[in-house]
Amino acid sequence: MRTVRVTARDLWCLWREVRPKAALAYLRDIVCSQLYAVTDEMVVRKQFDVAGSPAAGLVGLEEADPRHLSQLAEFNRRQCNTTRTQRFEEGLAEGNRAFLGFLDGELIGYFWWHDAAHAGDDFYLGRFGIALAEDEMYGYDLFVAPEHRGRGTPTEFLAAIEAELVRSGYRAMYGFVDVRNVPARWLWASSGYKDVMRAHTRRILRRWMLVDGRGWLVNGRHGLRPLSKSGC
Repeated sequence: MRTVRVTARDLWCLWREVRPKAALAYLRDIVCSQLYAVTDEMVVRKQFDVAGSPAAGLVGLEEADPRHLSQLAEFNRRQCNTTRTQRFEEGLAEGNRAFLGFLDGELIGYFWWHDAAHAGDDFYLGRFGIALAEDEMYGYDLFVAPEHRGRGTPTEFLAAIEAELVRSGYRAMYGFVDVRNVPARWLWASSGYKDVMRAHTRRILRRWMLVDGRGWLVNGRHGLRPLSKSGC
């Protein structure tokens, strides 16, 4: 019931503070994700330049932890998407990692990631048959507040993330993007990420998934289990 109440509140916020069209699009996305969703996804990868010494940019980074939850709750409230706050609470409690971006002390976005040590719980790369090496990591759910998406801020945020990952010993990063998301594709491509592969994904009732015809069972928050070795 909590999730239903939060979703209803977010819909009303979008209707009142953004525009009715945004609320209807949000509702459509919810319905599609629960029943039947189709996406064409592009996996991207970048080998980091570990020899260079990136200059400090305008976007500052902090690694997310429970002390940031009140900030994140307010940030999500302004985006009319408070369901993210619950996901942050659960993700941090499970040991997942995220970077937060700050511009002049203001929280402007976030970025989730994990490395090979957590790849067994991976929901995304497993369906593409990609295994992370020890010095590779996977980044996902990059979000920058709409009012900060111009003037190169998302690019600076991503560059700051890469610099921190290089300092931590990582040498490459995978990501993925919906082919229809043109701004996201531009961000990854302009930041030096190469197209590794593409896949057509169908998700049915949040329980089953077909990736280029191969069937998977969605195992809750613990990843995917193939329905058969030969495909579906």
